[in-house]
Amino acid sequence: MAITSIYLDNKKKSYPIGANITTIPQLYEGRELNYTWKQLEEKVKKADYSDLLIGDYKIFSLQGDTNKLTARIAGIDTYYGTRVYYTSGTTRFILNHHIDFICDELLDTFKSEWDDNNSNNGDGSYKQPYANSQLFHFLTDKVKMLPSDLQSVIGRKTILLETRYSAAGSLNSANGAEWADIGKLWIPTEYEVFGYISKGTNPYSAGLMIQYPLFINNTKYRLKKSLDDNQYHDWWLNTTCSGNTTQSCSVSVQGRPDSLPVQWKAYAPICFTISDWVLSDK
Repeated sequence: MAITSIYLDNKKKSYPIGANITTIPQLYEGRELNYTWKQLEEKVKKADYSDLLIGDYKIFSLQGDTNKLTARIAGIDTYYGTRVYYTSGTTRFILNHHIDFICDELLDTFKSEWDDNNSNNGDGSYKQPYANSQLFHFLTDKVKMLPSDLQSVIGRKTILLETRYSAAGSLNSANGAEWADIGKLWIPTEYEVFGYISKGTNPYSAGLMIQYPLFINNTKYRLKKSLDDNQYHDWWLNTTCSGNTTQSCSVSVQGRPDSLPVQWKAYAPICFTISDWVLSDK
């Protein structure tokens, strides 16, 4: 059945597809999805998004935790069709259909240093600072806390990630970009949240990033409270800060671009992708 109208203001007022959104009085606040995680995976495989909107959400809890988390749709097929070339130039992935979720809330159990070596640089093995970071490994270890039905459907996220490495010594800015697997639990880049580079390094921090629709033209979804103290807090991004060797980018309590020392313990929102990504030689 074709969709001819949608609800955008949570006041049970229907707007026709193609309506002038500047006349809509309120930011769409989403609706709770009744699908299981498995059913959402099947919808992704079929690219059946007919009744899903940016901002819709599912409520879930971590294993052994009573807190209720709101996993909100941040993007649908945001990177669909992207060709991923690794350094050899011969292996190519095509990013297939996917839905990216970002949780509204923060948890104390997801606080970590960005890097415990006080460096925002990569090394000879991992030139991308985030792939070399304490935070990346911290989030990788946290996957086991997700409910089993969610664990079974999430995929790994692959992005063109900034590099910052020189055998001659530490760099104050990113100096390239390479494709990287950033895991099943990840945090967004500065560009994916704000749609521009403020604290990072142009053009490398931008890469092939796209701003998630959830964050466009609003501050609301950038602001995140901890469920443990009901206060707003800064939260990490995976982009490094330009002009120094010891800071990485963050979102401030006011929802603006900011940075923090990498040894600071800050929050990482729970972000994941339900994907049907395939390896292809096309």
